[in-house]
Amino acid sequence: MNLNKEEIKQKIKEYIANEYRIAPEMLDETANLFEEGIIDSIAMHGLIIFLEKTFEVKFEEKRFFEPRFTCIEGMAAIIADIKENQDN
Repeated sequence: MNLNKEEIKQKIKEYIANEYRIAPEMLDETANLFEEGIIDSIAMHGLIIFLEKTFEVKFEEKRFFEPRFTCIEGMAAIIADIKENQDN
C-alpha cells in the first residue's frame, strides 16, 4: 500500500473514530491519545495490530516509546519513516 502521510493520518483517524465511537472531527491529530484517555494499554495492542496490518509495516519495540507514537500525526510520521526505509 503506497499512501502519503495525509492518507495514513486519515486511515488512523477513521480507525480510532470507529473503534472508540468518537466523531472524527473531535480528534485532534496532535493530541496525546493516551493522556486524553482515548487509548489505554489494552487498546494499544489492537491499534498496533491495525497499523501493522493496514500499512504493511512491522514496528520495532523502541517505536512504542517514541514521543511521536502518542498522537495520530506522530504515528503517521513513524509509519512513513518505516515505509521509506523498507523501500530503500
